[in-house]
Amino acid sequence: MTASMELNASVMTKQSGPERGHADSPAQVFLDRRQVASSARCPTPTTLSWRFLYSAAMRIFRTARHSYQRRARLRPSWLLALLFAMVTMNGHAADTRASKINFTLLGTLLEVDDGDTLVMRGAGGGRFTIRLSDLDAPEIEHARNPYRERRSCRAAPRRAPGQSGGEAARAALAQRAPRKAAVRAECYTIDRYGRPVCHVFVAGVNLNLEQLRDGWGMLLSKRAWQRDPASSGAEQAARSARRGIWSAARAERPEQWRARCWCQGDCAARAR
Repeated sequence: MTASMELNASVMTKQSGPERGHADSPAQVFLDRRQVASSARCPTPTTLSWRFLYSAAMRIFRTARHSYQRRARLRPSWLLALLFAMVTMNGHAADTRASKINFTLLGTLLEVDDGDTLVMRGAGGGRFTIRLSDLDAPEIEHARNPYRERRSCRAAPRRAPGQSGGEAARAALAQRAPRKAAVRAECYTIDRYGRPVCHVFVAGVNLNLEQLRDGWGMLLSKRAWQRDPASSGAEQAARSARRGIWSAARAERPEQWRARCWCQGDCAARAR
């Protein structure tokens, strides 16, 4: 009864208000009646049951989501192992000599300086002193010792004596790379002396590997300077067969020779 009186009063107020010039439509009256009825309505048992079901459903959803997240964090060990294997395989696939080449030089051979250095003229007429990658050949004699410029080498001799096997290493490289031969140099970087560091091919023959196989070079000490995976096997084969510099009772690395003889002046022990 009270709700009905309030509804009628509100309808009368709207009809007689200063901003209304006509009566509301039946649809508006019906909507006002529903609003009043809903405001006077109290929660029913049905409404409470729906609220309970909604709350229970949300609780179940949260529990399921938390369980899924835990399972996602605890991945199976075999999946991690498979992922590690894929990364390792990709790393080995990328660790090839061809993937490290930055530029290529084509030209003709001019001369061989020593067992790991040669001079070529490029197709455009430029002159390049090429340092063979991966190996360090025995040193030959130099009229001027480059170590005399170092402050730490106070006993450095004026001349740089040659190491045992140095001339033989140069002769071996010159035999495989005659003058005016067509040369292909696949290069990786430029060293501190301005020389391209490359693998050099003459008539399809890899000169770097041949020098190592014949025993006229040793692998460089730094792993990063060994670009060809086959270089290690080539050196090991020469070492087992005692070819080249490996025929000596105690083969000395060229870097050790330079430090002992060219820097410290102790050249007599193994010079010949």
